Amino acid sequence: MTRSDDWEELTTGQLLQKARRTCMSVQITLMARVEALGWANADAVQADLDESEAAKASEIADKDRAARQDGLKLLQAEITSLQKSLDSIMDCERKLERIISERAGRRSGDVDLDAARREVLGELARLAERG
Repeated sequence: MTRSDDWEELTTGQLLQKARRTCMSVQITLMARVEALGWANADAVQADLDESEAAKASEIADKDRAARQDGLKLLQAEITSLQKSLDSIMDCERKLERIISERAGRRSGDVDLDAARREVLGELARLAERG
């Protein structure tokens, strides 16, 4: 008997059972192959993800470091500007003290505060224009 003869002698029920078993066997084989490929791919995908996450973490760290450096530069510039402003204010204070002492020396303790105030305000206005 040939293989085709075997099929011809089977009843419809037997043919259905044989077809189901063959289909299940093929399905199990395919699932095993898919699972094996899936695990191999999963390992490769996980390695790619790990590498990508490490690269992103490094990139974020680099950006954070650069932002901090930029922030420090801005802070240093602001400190320098504030120091210059403070120096200018100190100069104004010294000028005011000098003016007051000069005027106080002219008269016995009588100081022209309005004139001193105008001079200081003029000095501050000049500083504001420069700054």
